[in-house]
Amino acid sequence: MMKKNSKAKFAKGAALGVALGAVVAGAAALLFAPKSGKELRADIKKASNDVAKKVLSEVEKTKNMSQKKYHDIVEKVVNEYTKNKKVAESAVAMLKKDLKGKWKEVEKEVKGVESKAKKTVATAKKKVIRK
Repeated sequence: MMKKNSKAKFAKGAALGVALGAVVAGAAALLFAPKSGKELRADIKKASNDVAKKVLSEVEKTKNMSQKKYHDIVEKVVNEYTKNKKVAESAVAMLKKDLKGKWKEVEKEVKGVESKAKKTVATAKKKVIRK
């Protein structure tokens, strides 16, 4: 049960960092083919959500998150997402750079979750030992 709780907390914390990156994905989507304002906003929202969900999904699966692992996840997700879409290389590069730049926020959340998980385990051990 502790693992599920810790994993949920990790996912929640990591989601914050990834959500920040999702905004950047929207900016990259502006470089798709020209459309009406309404269509463009819908495409930006969809692209942002798709990329953020994929990055978060991969982050949740990863144990012992590191900057290198996070950067590898960003590379993989952005490459997969843009593979069959008409996205300018400059947009892809910008998206990768901006998402990778969110590492500090992700790292902060990961450390916070790890710290809380360690405290929870320590408290649980104390309760078990007392009985």
